[in-house]
This record gives sequence, structure tokens and C-alpha cells, in this order.
Amino acid sequence: MSLLTKISATLQLVRFEHAVMYGISVLIAEIIAAHGMVPFTPVIIFSLLIPIFSEMGAFAMNDLLDIQSDRLNKKLDRPLVSGELSPRFALFLTVVSFLLALFFAYLVSPVIFILALVINILAILYNVVLKDVALLGNIYIAFTMAIPFIFGNYVISDVLSPANILIATLGFIVGLGREIVKTVEDMHGDKKARRAKTLPIIIGAEKSLTLAGILYALFALVAVIPYYRYLNPGLGLAPVLAADAIFLYCSAMLIFSRRKVPFLGVARKLSLFALLLGLIGILMSVLGY
Repeated sequence: MSLLTKISATLQLVRFEHAVMYGISVLIAEIIAAHGMVPFTPVIIFSLLIPIFSEMGAFAMNDLLDIQSDRLNKKLDRPLVSGELSPRFALFLTVVSFLLALFFAYLVSPVIFILALVINILAILYNVVLKDVALLGNIYIAFTMAIPFIFGNYVISDVLSPANILIATLGFIVGLGREIVKTVEDMHGDKKARRAKTLPIIIGAEKSLTLAGILYALFALVAVIPYYRYLNPGLGLAPVLAADAIFLYCSAMLIFSRRKVPFLGVARKLSLFALLLGLIGILMSVLGY
């Protein structure tokens, strides 16, 4: 295997696009807490690396423990399932990523180190136990979508900004919806490989997808609220509105069209793209555009 192929497989293993989005979320929170653009000092750079490495460790560990489930779900695009990467490499990457996250957190401040330590411990608990427990696993993932805004705030200030709290709440809502969709997508392999008790296994796929669709619609309706009080409704509002439209479309897919199209993968990819659009829009807004 060429070096380029291994790098590509590694980025796929850790879902590096998620890591970048976590970094952007922390930066947005820092700008909001600082009431303006933050200088890229070593502390700020380290603070952006912490969520990136924490995310990498969490996803590498997830795929390491889910090899059998992913095989049953025929996820041949996963590097550990396809054989592009070895379980030993995934274990090495997990340990190194978590340690690097804690190292950079230690360099920022004691508060940030404690936060990073708690987040990493929760990531390990999720991968080992919580992911198989109805709603608890979903709530943890929703928490990971919200915590970057709280984390970034505390890098700058001990006082939580109402804007960051509101945006973190939005992250929680959409994160919960996305994770419910994922558990529906994985329910066959999860049940067979790990005897998991995830939400769709307990209440059924259709009810779970309806709940996810409602959460997507709620997110789309609430996402504009920060612009009434905290954010500049300039050019940055356009990507946010586009993201809202995508989430409303995904909501309709989840609630009404689930028996007509193989929609789960499409809905998750669309929602990820919408999240990126929304983050770009919010970043533009906090920068004054």
C-alpha cells in the first residue's frame, strides 16, 4: 500500500471532516466569547488541535470495536473492514490521538485539561458501553456536537456567553437526530454482533426515524433565533438558511419517504453537508460578514 493510500484510509477511519468541523465550532465559540476575532497565538492553536485529536481517537476506537458489526452491515468502505488498515494501527492511533489531545489541553489551562480529560473518558465509555444503551448513546453523541461551543468559550472566558449556549443547544438537537438515523442504519449488525439495545431495536425503525425527522425540523426552525439577538444577519445568514432548507428536506425524507428510497445514507450525507454549511455561515456572521 502506498503512503498516499494509507493517509487517505487513515483520514477516512477518523472521519477527518468531522474533526475539522469540531475545530471550526471551537473557533466560532472563541470569537463569540472574545467579542471579535482571536489572534492565532499558541494557546488558540492548541485549543483547536484538542477537539481534532479527541475526535480522531474516538472514531478510530469506534471502528476498532465495531469491526464485526460493520462487516455484518456490509460497510466495505470502512478501512478496517476492507483491510486497508489493521486493527493494531487503529489501536495505536486511538492511544496517540487521545494522549495528544490531553497534552495540548495541559498546555492551555487546568480547566481545559479537565474538560478534555472528561470528554475523552466519556468517548471511551461510549465506545465500550453507552453506544449499546437506548438513548444514552444517542445523547452522548448529541453532547459531542454541543460541547465544542462550551469548550471554546472556556478557552477565552470563565463566563458562558448566551450565544454559545444557544448554539450548543442547536448542536445537541441536530446531533441527537443524526445519531438516531445512524443507529437505524446500523441496527441489523448492532443487534447481531453485540446484542445492542439501541433505540430503533427497542421502539422500531419507523418511530425512531420519525423522531429524528422531528428533531431535524426543530433544528431548522430554531437555527435562525441566534440572528435575532447575537449574530450579524449579513451574508452569513444565506448558508444558514440553505442548511435549514436541507434539514427540512431531510426531515420530510425521514418521516414520509423511508419506504420509497434507500434514504438513510443519503439523509446522513446531506445532513453532514448542511452542518458544514451552517458552520460556515455562523463563522461568517461572527466575523461580521
